[in-house]
Amino acid sequence: MRDWKDTLNLPRTDFPMKANLPVTEPAAIARWDAMDLYGKIRAARKGAPKYLLHDGRRMPTARSTWVTRSTRS
Repeated sequence: MRDWKDTLNLPRTDFPMKANLPVTEPAAIARWDAMDLYGKIRAARKGAPKYLLHDGRRMPTARSTWVTRSTRS
């Protein structure tokens, strides 16, 4: 059987092509916490207008999504 990896034209990179999130994500989150990235973003956006992401018409998945608290029995 041929080694198909040798037939592909993939770029050479300095970073691994495999995501490996269970290993790499905790290290990234720790790095962001150490640099207080979320706090810096919030400080930079302080006083800026708020935006609402609206992705379309609301579609009911159950009757309870449309019933208000006062009309529930």
